Amino acid sequence: MPSLSYDSLVICELQTDNLDHNPRYFALSYAWTDYGMERDSILVNEQAFQVSGRLKWALYRLWSTHVKRVFWIDAICINQNDNVEKSHQVGQMRAIYEKACQVLIYLGDGPNVCFAVIELLKSLAAVAKKRKVLTDEQDYDDASIARNIATLFPDLEAWEELFMFFIDEWWTRA
Repeated sequence: MPSLSYDSLVICELQTDNLDHNPRYFALSYAWTDYGMERDSILVNEQAFQVSGRLKWALYRLWSTHVKRVFWIDAICINQNDNVEKSHQVGQMRAIYEKACQVLIYLGDGPNVCFAVIELLKSLAAVAKKRKVLTDEQDYDDASIARNIATLFPDLEAWEELFMFFIDEWWTRA
């Protein structure tokens, strides 16, 4: 995949490996729902292969021209036309994700994946950590904490983006 243009052809190579051999790979987690996006073709081992529009965007976002990486991507690595293989692979999903050197989550593009959302979550985590320390020492009720959070984070747009972030299909998929 030499360029980041969506119209460029994505080229992948499918390799077989055994989890017992501890291969080094990244696992990709994403929602299959495309919200009306059309399916598109990529090349896998020089053969046309249909993928969701969302997966194709994920491949573009994750691609680095400087580093060759091996990914485990369910829609590509599992033969979706073979129910026996699908059943076997589903039974191994926990091990597949646990043994990955890193699991990458693709939530799509747009305001629901804005960096402001990540910053807001980090800030909320810091407040939650502080709240635990405070509630161990003093009695703070949830209403006063909520008022404190609203005062600390008055940016309505960030809260709307956070809402969009959590209604993404990824959070409710099976």
